Amino acid sequence: MSTKHPEIQLQEHILNTLSSFDTYEEKHNYLTNGTIGSKKIPVADLLTSYSSIQDKINVNMITSLQEDVGTSGQDMFSWSDPTDTQTTDRDLSNKELAALWDEDELENIDISALSILDNPEVNKLLEENEGKTSLMLNTNESGELGVDKSQYQMISDALIPLADEKSILKADIEEKLSQLTKIKSKEEEEMSINWWNPAEWILGNAPLSNPAMGPVGSYAGHIGGLFTQLFTGWSDAFKEPGMEKIDNELFRWNPEQGHMGWSDDYKQAQDILGNAYSALENFEEKYEAAFEQKAVLDAAINKADSNLGKISETILDDLIEDGYLNIDDVQEILK
Repeated sequence: MSTKHPEIQLQEHILNTLSSFDTYEEKHNYLTNGTIGSKKIPVADLLTSYSSIQDKINVNMITSLQEDVGTSGQDMFSWSDPTDTQTTDRDLSNKELAALWDEDELENIDISALSILDNPEVNKLLEENEGKTSLMLNTNESGELGVDKSQYQMISDALIPLADEKSILKADIEEKLSQLTKIKSKEEEEMSINWWNPAEWILGNAPLSNPAMGPVGSYAGHIGGLFTQLFTGWSDAFKEPGMEKIDNELFRWNPEQGHMGWSDDYKQAQDILGNAYSALENFEEKYEAAFEQKAVLDAAINKADSNLGKISETILDDLIEDGYLNIDDVQEILK
């Protein structure tokens, strides 16, 4: 009479004991907290020592959970968790679920343009991963399903100084624009016509003693300015705020300062503002690709989190986190 190998006897004992339980939860509790024999040997420890039984247990547990949540006679098993009354994706098909694990935009994401950051950690990441990163769903050391965001966080941290620098450049533009606006407001007031004085709004505000810019000439200049603004001022529509070049004030007399149009202070302030705009433009051109790739990563993170949320509304994550379903086998089981 042959005696069965101890390992085979152990397998049969555990599987027979599993069959005595009615629900997945009861079976899972036995596998994680149950004991065998008078010595109270933990079942979990035995499973670690005899790994050959794990595949049979996995099949048993997957089938058990399917039976718990399934409906007899249905053509296709639904992985949606019927106990989750809050779920909004109760009717996700197997095909739709499988797609959540196979998102091309979450795998091998090109981050090669980040080399412009010249960050040691990012450069090491680029070298080790051939200029790519992934945000696919995976399990951590504790078996929990999620997305590894460590590389994403490293990239985000590396971009913080650039984002700060960009904010400083924008703030500098606002400051320079404010300074220009103050000068402009002051000189517009100086060049304004006193509408309570009929002579000024009819003839202009230039002094009669100025033969070149007498009242009629001043007024004519004002009218000319309106025509110039009408026919050539459209080009200013494409300029940044404060960088307009064609306006009526160019043709107006400033009696306070004794000249036509804007003062040298205004022109200098506008040049300084232009330099600030150029500094921001050069910065954005240099790091444009890096910020674009960060935007791609942001979208991928949101997509991965959305997928995780949908999968968390099924029983798939229970099987994965309980250790009965390997994440690499999800696609196969959903066919």
